[in-house]
Formats: sequence, structure tokens, C-alpha cells
Amino acid sequence: LLHESAARKMREALGSIAEGRFEFADRLDDGSTIALTLTIVHEAAGNRAVVDFTGTSAVSSTNLNANPAIVRSAVLYV
Repeated sequence: LLHESAARKMREALGSIAEGRFEFADRLDDGSTIALTLTIVHEAAGNRAVVDFTGTSAVSSTNLNANPAIVRSAVLYV
């Protein structure tokens, strides 16, 4: 029930954002790139967001990596 309620509220909130594609890229201290494309889609079945990290640098040999759980949490938080 909680999961369904949260999903419904998120779809409603996405409806207040203009449909489209939004891109952002930044560089970390070691020069590696974090790239993000956020696509907002409004559909009869419900609004949705697609988060795509294509273009982000490969895994770093340093400690500037984020495992899947951290990435998922960051996406959900924002």
C-alpha cells in the first residue's frame, strides 16, 4: 500500500514538470565525467521519468565510484 501510494504521488508530481529531455554533465576531481539525461514522459497510463547515465566515465581505480545501491538511492532522493 505504501509503495503504491508513493508511486501515485510521484506520477502526479511528474505531471507538473514539462515533458522533455534534460541533460547535465559534470566532472569529478579526477576528471571523470558524470553524465545524466532525464526524460519526462506524460502518458495516459501515467507520467514517468527515465534516468540515463550513458556517457558517464567507466569505473575509476580510485574511491570515486558509486555502487548500484548508492546510484538508486541518489535517483530516488532527487
